[in-house]
Amino acid sequence: MNGKLIKKEIGILLRNPLVYLGMLLMVMIVFWRVSPYWNFYDNLQKHGTEAAYSEDGDVIDGYIPTSQDELYQTALEKLQEYLVTDCSWTDEEAKLEIEKVKKWSVPEIASYFKEQHKIAGVRSTFAEKAYHSATKEEMDAYLQEAFGENGNKTYTKEVSYKYVDYLGISSILFAMLVFVLLLYRDMKKDIYALIHVKPLSAMEFLIGKLVAGISVVFGATVPLTLIMDFLTMKAGAEYGLSVNFYDFWMTILMFHIPSILATGSLMILISLVFCNSVPTIPAMLLYYLYCNMGSYDSTLVAWYGYRYQAKPLSLFTRFPSVFGTNEFPKGGIFNLCFLIFLTVFALVGSIKLWERRRSV
Repeated sequence: MNGKLIKKEIGILLRNPLVYLGMLLMVMIVFWRVSPYWNFYDNLQKHGTEAAYSEDGDVIDGYIPTSQDELYQTALEKLQEYLVTDCSWTDEEAKLEIEKVKKWSVPEIASYFKEQHKIAGVRSTFAEKAYHSATKEEMDAYLQEAFGENGNKTYTKEVSYKYVDYLGISSILFAMLVFVLLLYRDMKKDIYALIHVKPLSAMEFLIGKLVAGISVVFGATVPLTLIMDFLTMKAGAEYGLSVNFYDFWMTILMFHIPSILATGSLMILISLVFCNSVPTIPAMLLYYLYCNMGSYDSTLVAWYGYRYQAKPLSLFTRFPSVFGTNEFPKGGIFNLCFLIFLTVFALVGSIKLWERRRSV
């Protein structure tokens, strides 16, 4: 590893205003999307008003999960009303039918009405009642149950999932910008030929480029993580919730660092294949779009709907579920191993390609 080369490349990057623009946009996106999870009391239900329901309500909007008893009661009441008003059933017929199914599971109820009465959309009736607006007392109880001393996870762990979600989609774009700027000058025809005659080994040169690029990216994301961690711990302590300083760092270790390493090494390889850094832009954007699509696994059905599943061979992992329900994704370990393999493969391929062209 050539320290002088790394220092020189970092200096060139830090003199480019586009780097600071990309850094600023990344910080703004992350702060804008994560900071609402430090305050749960801006949109609470006012006392004396009727509770509102939502299919995907979040705590930052004043919603909490509806209990199963309330879910069944409200959804079946709506279904009973539908049978009377839209299907011309009598009140007694509708009531007897609802009494018959009220102890069944949601999939069983949905299948029964679809097969026996040709009525679709029963699942969506339950989904619409999945979350309800909460009073301050209800929100306090929910937060303590979810993130208190006896909760299933810490408050900082849940916020770290949201943090790495938005950090992932923004830092990958920032890394792409950094490596395009880093490689563009060296891929010019006259400079590219000159570099090959310098007394630098392929490993020294390419590892130096990678280290310089990721140093700039991590130079922005590490301080940002530290600040967001402290602010989250402060908010959690004020609410009396369980917090852990290391939650943020474990999450970015698993879902951020490997992504940036793989992004940088892959962009170096693509640039060398085409002897030009410009083709990396459409190639990486297409890959980015694939990673951001997500997928849904129908085997994870609980009451209704589906849960997010990490895309196979994805550069980053999303955590788009409502606050409190995010979990370590299925396929997360596989993707981590893939990113490590991709980094090594791209670097080795780049070194071999560089040495082959040097010998010609």
